[in-house]
Amino acid sequence: EFRGLGLAKRLIQSALQGSWQGTPDRVLLEVAQTNESARALYESCGFLIINRRKNYYMDSDALIMERKERSHET
Repeated sequence: EFRGLGLAKRLIQSALQGSWQGTPDRVLLEVAQTNESARALYESCGFLIINRRKNYYMDSDALIMERKERSHET
């Protein structure tokens, strides 16, 4: 019943903005290629696919995603 309310996106944004001691230059995460809703969420938060682990999961590759802080991008 909580899907589609934007809660996950707000949690991710909050974690990226407020819970660090200093701002990280980049954040990495891993997601199953088949998890389209999670991938869309992460992409909407500024994460980009940078690598792939073939056959990491039984039914899917793992995608490595990265988000660089805008102030540190070149």
